[in-house]
Amino acid sequence: MLRLVLFAGSGFVFALMGTAQAQTYSVDPGQWEWQADGILAGTPMPFEGSECLSASEARIDVDQALSQAGLGDCTYEQGAVVGKRTDFVLSCTEGEIVFTANGTVTVDRRKVTLKADGFIVMEGLGDVPAFVQATARHTGRCTAR
Repeated sequence: MLRLVLFAGSGFVFALMGTAQAQTYSVDPGQWEWQADGILAGTPMPFEGSECLSASEARIDVDQALSQAGLGDCTYEQGAVVGKRTDFVLSCTEGEIVFTANGTVTVDRRKVTLKADGFIVMEGLGDVPAFVQATARHTGRCTAR
């Protein structure tokens, strides 16, 4: 789930996709805890969890994360990159559902934050506003399960 927290959020999964050029993010392997607070059509949708990332899983390919999220056909436009922060515009289509969002993801080796807002367009419902704010933090070595 952390791989999705880098790019996605609560209730509706949020993800980014590199199109012309693949993008990767590297974080420290180990135990991660994440929290996502989303609002979909005015309804709060909080989520939280934890995940253990191995060394190979700690190098996160944006294309792969999006394809695993199952969001349909997506396009990603990377905006300004300032230090560890990347602005983006994301648009995904799955059948008759269209999701668009503008956001910012900040990736550090031990902390990842994401803020995005946009709309989900569904036939008969029109534009449904969506917002998500997510944070993931490295908490140490993986705990035994």
